[in-house]
Amino acid sequence: MDEKHEKQSSGMKVDDWLEKIAKKPSPKYSIFVFSSTLIWIINSYSTYVSVFAGILPDEGDFTCISDECSSLVNDKTNLSTVCKLLYVNKSLELGVDLKITPQRSSFAIDFEMFCDKEEKAHAAMKTLISSIYFAGSFVGLLTGGVLYDSVGRKVSFFFGNTIAITASVVGTFCHSYVLLIVIRFFQGYGNLLAETGVYVLSMELVPARYRNLMNGFTQSIWCIGYLIGSLLGYLITDWNYLFLSCALLQLVVSVPVFFLIESPRFYMIKGNKDAARATLETIARMNGSKLTAKDIHIEEDGHLEDKVATIQQLREFVSYPVMMKETGIQMFAWGLLSMSFYGFNFGWGSIIPNLYLGYVLAAVGETIAYILGGWLIAYKGRRLSMIVFFLGCITTFLLAIINVDLGKGWSLESIICLVSLSFVSAGYSGIYLFTSELA
Repeated sequence: MDEKHEKQSSGMKVDDWLEKIAKKPSPKYSIFVFSSTLIWIINSYSTYVSVFAGILPDEGDFTCISDECSSLVNDKTNLSTVCKLLYVNKSLELGVDLKITPQRSSFAIDFEMFCDKEEKAHAAMKTLISSIYFAGSFVGLLTGGVLYDSVGRKVSFFFGNTIAITASVVGTFCHSYVLLIVIRFFQGYGNLLAETGVYVLSMELVPARYRNLMNGFTQSIWCIGYLIGSLLGYLITDWNYLFLSCALLQLVVSVPVFFLIESPRFYMIKGNKDAARATLETIARMNGSKLTAKDIHIEEDGHLEDKVATIQQLREFVSYPVMMKETGIQMFAWGLLSMSFYGFNFGWGSIIPNLYLGYVLAAVGETIAYILGGWLIAYKGRRLSMIVFFLGCITTFLLAIINVDLGKGWSLESIICLVSLSFVSAGYSGIYLFTSELA
């Protein structure tokens, strides 16, 4: 890069400076930024840890302790029959006629809610353990909307990260259903606050031309959490220790964020030009440039300054109806894609014959979707790509209605659901990128 030309440059906005000094990011800088996205591994694992921790008992996990039970239940009696005897016909009583001696512990067994298909109360209790995570996530995102621009992306991350790790550690000693609900809420709250903070920060540390790549890479990192979750869920037989594994893994993947610099955009929002210049100087130095803070003259950016006034932002929806329409469309898209995305990923135990294999196949399918989806976005644009993703979702959803038994627990619906997940995942990744670029 021509240093003389660099020093003569002046009066550019933050994004323009970033484009200039990181036009060809060095391997050192690329690793520096990309490694911060490892935190997405734990959010994926924490989201679905309740699936592995709440696994249902197997057929051979029931032991009769009364003659009446022995006449009705044998080693090959399936779970559905046992549940009907316990809660529908009420012919047997748990602890009196039979006991559960599982090979692995589960909160579904500890809190007696393993008959979620036969007993509505069980289904509601078990579903709440997963859904409360998203209630916490929603509150975490609302909190982040305030904290990211007030105390910074990095500080917000550490705040959310600490809450999530603490909640997971408490889960190690949890023997109460109510406490588990509280734990899951704060896991969701902390993880979404931390994850989104790092996502915003990492996207603001790379030039616009690399944000599609950064987005696809980040989403692919999420898939690693599926593989780790499947492995740990299979190897760890005590559900409380699964929560401990969440805390320990989160500590490990958080390390790169300690070394990450704060976003220069945040400093401009706070009106701290000196800090923004210092950050850009650090980025320039890591990319082999000799630019100093004195050489970097940042032009005022009214868009960034206005972000301080939250009320003003809301008023702009009235002043600019097109912006309101686009925001409404994106909110609708977010709702549809989120519902489909998490609907699939919480349901692999019912869709695929083997729960652990389901998450492995989901990881493969989603990774392929993020790679191909990123390529399509790069060459055909955000809008056209999102249309393709939605059309793919609609088509595969309709095909899934045709159910053909393929044997050994597999069906045509199982295969189509995996294909459908790829379209949903590509759309989910696309809406992330689309939204971040309009902020």
